[in-house]
Amino acid sequence: MDLREVGYDGLPRTATGDANAASVLAKLVVSPSRSTREVAQECATSQAPVPRILSVNHFHPYRIHFVQELHGDDTDMRVQFCEWFLERRTHQPNLEADIYSILKLPYLDNLPLERRRGFFFQQDGTLQHFRLTVRELLNEVIPGRWIGCRDPVEWPPKSPDLTPLGFFLRRHLKSVVYSNRPRKLDELQENIRRECAQITPAVLRNVRSSYLNHA
Repeated sequence: MDLREVGYDGLPRTATGDANAASVLAKLVVSPSRSTREVAQECATSQAPVPRILSVNHFHPYRIHFVQELHGDDTDMRVQFCEWFLERRTHQPNLEADIYSILKLPYLDNLPLERRRGFFFQQDGTLQHFRLTVRELLNEVIPGRWIGCRDPVEWPPKSPDLTPLGFFLRRHLKSVVYSNRPRKLDELQENIRRECAQITPAVLRNVRSSYLNHA
């Protein structure tokens, strides 16, 4: 083969040329989960140039990540948390209104004494919340009144459906903050602040009521 017909990667120029690249990319746009072998077969070319074509055109491997997949004892922990919630609610009928998902320590001083005695602070399973310094602080400030990983009330892993931040707030904000297609970080932040301010007390009451249905 004439060396002038071979690229720096050793592949024939026709293998990574515009016509072949367009064919490969068209197949992946229609079905991005196809393997490079399948694409090569459908384009009647060898598999070797396909990764090169994808790299040059900034295509990346398609991999499925099961971020909320349950493992081991996860299901039992979910059941135990729901049982704790329902049992506690028989003695504290407004428990869902007394679970706070955002903690600002100075804000606790403004809570009425009666609410302060009955409230719970809900963490989740992120690694930052599992730090020893975080747990020590919460044990000092609100002992026995917080929900989280290895906490007084065990938080079930991979359970965004059991917290209002997961089943309502994040889903709601994602559906509205990108409506005007913000291009800068400060524009996105302003959208988030505006939409949070527009959430009414009536909406929050409905969210708290739906907490029982999720449990």
